[in-house]
Amino acid sequence: VGGLSASGAALYLAMTWRQNKAASDLRFEPVASGTLLSGGWATNGVVETGREDAGAWWRVTSRDSVPVDEAPQRWMRLRVRDP
Repeated sequence: VGGLSASGAALYLAMTWRQNKAASDLRFEPVASGTLLSGGWATNGVVETGREDAGAWWRVTSRDSVPVDEAPQRWMRLRVRDP
């Protein structure tokens, strides 16, 4: 789920996902980019803003550090990796 998150007067791109607590063999990495081309996606600048216990799952929210009004285009996605 994507959306916007406010911090002070600024708006940021944000995303929320469910993370299975038993999936200890996977790494969940929210990434952001100003382009959809490969190589532009990075975890730096993406901050976790919430983690709620939902039983067998975590409900995790992260946001980009680039304010929406400072970027003509911006995207986020969740990268899931095998450690």
